[in-house]
Amino acid sequence: MNNLKTVRGTTPLREMVKRIDRRSVDIPLLSKMENGVCLPTVDTMPAIERAYGLTRSDLYPAAELDFGVSAPAAGTEDKPTKPRRDYHRLKCKRTFRIPPSLAAILNPEVLNTCGYGTAQDWFYACIRRLEAQNAAILSHRKER
Repeated sequence: MNNLKTVRGTTPLREMVKRIDRRSVDIPLLSKMENGVCLPTVDTMPAIERAYGLTRSDLYPAAELDFGVSAPAAGTEDKPTKPRRDYHRLKCKRTFRIPPSLAAILNPEVLNTCGYGTAQDWFYACIRRLEAQNAAILSHRKER
């Protein structure tokens, strides 16, 4: 287990996040790191070392410090099989709570059977149908 929580002491998480860099680590992520749920990335580790004033070997046991960044053997690079989606272009995030009985229907098997790759693809189709329905209602109201 890491020493982040013991080293932090009574300093609030919010203060530690300010010291690190809000763009790379937020309060929930730092809490997960302190509780051992996740490890910092190679990019965020130097900022965490500076914020806590200790080296990574003082903060984490040696077994947890292997970030898997050792040089790969020649010719064994993993290349993506398909291009990555442009997630950075998303402008808005929505979260909805639904009953477990409805959530069970949104499994990959059902979505694939209906022609959707992911639940997000299904949601986009629902938004497009809603937009078309709204346009039809508005045009019907204008005709009156």
